[in-house]
Amino acid sequence: MSKMSWKRILLVSALALVFVSQPLLTSPSGAAEKKVLSLGSLVPMNLKEGLEIKRWNDLLAKMINEQGGWQVGGQKYEVKWYTYDVGYGDTGKHQAALQRAIFQDKVQIFLNDFGDTPTITAAAADENKIIVLGVGFDDEVVSTKYQYFFRPNGGFFGRAMNYAIYQDYYKAGAKTYVVSTPDSEWSRISAGQYGAAAKLAGLKVLDPIYFTGDTVDFGPVATKILSIKADVVDMCVCNGSQVTNLTSALRDVGWKGKIFPGAGLGKDTLVNIVKKVGNYFDGTEMLYFDPRGIPVVTQNPEMKALLDRYMKEYGEFQTEGCFWIGSWFIFKDAVNATKSVDPDALKKYLENGPPGVMDLTGYTQLFARPDLKQFRTVDAAPGHGIGIVKNGQLVFTSQITMQDQYLISLKCYEMVGGPFKGILDTYQKHWDKYGKPTFPKGEEKLNRSTWEDLRK
Repeated sequence: MSKMSWKRILLVSALALVFVSQPLLTSPSGAAEKKVLSLGSLVPMNLKEGLEIKRWNDLLAKMINEQGGWQVGGQKYEVKWYTYDVGYGDTGKHQAALQRAIFQDKVQIFLNDFGDTPTITAAAADENKIIVLGVGFDDEVVSTKYQYFFRPNGGFFGRAMNYAIYQDYYKAGAKTYVVSTPDSEWSRISAGQYGAAAKLAGLKVLDPIYFTGDTVDFGPVATKILSIKADVVDMCVCNGSQVTNLTSALRDVGWKGKIFPGAGLGKDTLVNIVKKVGNYFDGTEMLYFDPRGIPVVTQNPEMKALLDRYMKEYGEFQTEGCFWIGSWFIFKDAVNATKSVDPDALKKYLENGPPGVMDLTGYTQLFARPDLKQFRTVDAAPGHGIGIVKNGQLVFTSQITMQDQYLISLKCYEMVGGPFKGILDTYQKHWDKYGKPTFPKGEEKLNRSTWEDLRK
């Protein structure tokens, strides 16, 4: 969509906001009682993640409205939450959803997104001064190009998870590491980032083995992995069926080693893998997103109440949406801290180092990106659990903290060099001027790293 078209959107939106700003509910005397706060999420309804995000959105809005609305400063708001189906990377659906959200539904902030094209969302948001608390792995969205986009779910500060798992594999005797994943720009970015963590953990990083996204026969891929004698196979950004089929192919060719199934392994995928390969998958470590098994979450009264309410509302618990609604908690903190829903007030708060907040999988927190000359706090990788597969079941083992995400990620990039050469010096200059970030107190005993570890 051209820039000119978004300017037309801006004009119409501005006229629409004149209407929206008027009292929506009034008492008999004419005094304003409530306004509407319209929230939007861009998700793929053909995936479980999208369906679960919508469930959480509906529940969060319902919980606020059944209490009479959200009291923000001197004004009370009814929350309307619109969850739009944008497919997965479907730009046509995405653009249509954005136009409907901005023109028709008067969405005032986008959050809990998953599967959209972040740069398209960011461009539309900037034109209309709408805040986005989004997701994505291309650093363009957290560069200085956009002013209203924040990324609570990103990859840059996410290396502590990789490092912790690879370190366990190294201690178990693994020596060599390879990424095998579908070929795309996102895959190549992730492969470089994940490989940096593997190198820090002591593994020798081999050249990635990419395959086409429509690959059905994974035998040749597995044979190549076997021939290069890789001890760890990182499936990086594989989707669920690719993880299942590549794992099965590795078993069939006789490969024996450790698997990291990347970000594409949900509960159903684990069941499918175990059905196909049995205990071959035991010993695999991966991301753990079930809040019911994460102590730092279950010990938090607010999160415990949310989990209980979800079960009351829906009956059976599903985990696919838990990780992707973290931006709600950042948004709620910003509204409560500023006592405002004004986008510029929220923007100022978010970009000036707000504290870490608890969400359904741990804490999450925004950081600056001085390596991009981005000194506003716009980027994050939320905390979560790590689990290990035992007898076909994923069992919680440990928690990834905000301090570890930040410090271990920077140390990984310093070690790998290349485009990250001198990154610690860049950040040190930023800390000297603005101060170091502080991390959530509730995680102090769980940290694997300290500031002193950065230069060791």
